Amino acid sequence: MSATQSTYVEEEGVYRFHMEHPVPAYLVALVAGDLQPADIGPRSRVWAEPCLLPTATSKLSGAVEQWLSAAERLYGPYLWGRYDIVFLPPSFPIVAMENPCLTFIISSILESDEFLVIDVIHEVAHSWFGNAVTNATWEEMWLSEGLATYAQRRITTETHGAAFTCLETAFRLDALHRQMKLLGEDSPVSKLQVKLEPGVNPSHLMNLFTYEKGYCFVYYLSQLCGDPQRFDDFLRAYVEKYKFTSVVAQDLLGLLPGLLPRAEGAERGLPGRAGVRALAECHGPPAGRAGPVSGIQPDAARGGPLPAVDRRAPGA
Repeated sequence: MSATQSTYVEEEGVYRFHMEHPVPAYLVALVAGDLQPADIGPRSRVWAEPCLLPTATSKLSGAVEQWLSAAERLYGPYLWGRYDIVFLPPSFPIVAMENPCLTFIISSILESDEFLVIDVIHEVAHSWFGNAVTNATWEEMWLSEGLATYAQRRITTETHGAAFTCLETAFRLDALHRQMKLLGEDSPVSKLQVKLEPGVNPSHLMNLFTYEKGYCFVYYLSQLCGDPQRFDDFLRAYVEKYKFTSVVAQDLLGLLPGLLPRAEGAERGLPGRAGVRALAECHGPPAGRAGPVSGIQPDAARGGPLPAVDRRAPGA
């Protein structure tokens, strides 16, 4: 279960679980089956069916601790104690789910080393963005997925290099542009600040706009900051301030004045705070319309490959 401790009383046939931190209901999950554990690090183990356990163990042994340590260097201490992973049958309806202490991942992903790395690191990033600090409404899922995607790419840049992150980003931004053509730039779900109004299916909110447009917006904020390391410190302070609570976008954006002094932004010709908020509420593609490959600049020293962004405020 997504809990820090569990006990089983055989005489009663009862399992008891304990989670010391408050979590939203959507992160509470149970799994039952013919599952066996194997340690893969000092605070991690994998659970899988016996036929899958050797593969899962060999591919993740030592790696998860490396990813957790990189995330801690960027965003502060890991708050959940253990980080375990359970591999589920291919019929599981989603690729991965960031349940605290026990990430759920579909077993078919073991076929691809690259996708396994990307998806596990994304779920690791959720330990800070989505789990420790949770979006208060489904209308602002980018507060979870956009921030987690940004953090994921900061982590992969640290652990796997700029080229790896650059290629993964290019594929995902290309997929975003293809989905945009399919849905149309004026689709109500193409906004970060989606309104659950007539005609909007809540299940459609989990789309590439939430992940990739959210990522581009967070990267844009890091550009306003001018220094990825300084922006990492900002996100660390954001997690520390709001950990174990649910937030709205205004809680994040309200911290920007301390990070982005008005004079500093003016010197670089960047939009003011109202312009930043307008970017979160506009339809269509993220700010800047460079192609998904040509708009990416690998720069490991300054935080890795990220999409080029049009620095003009909407309508400018």
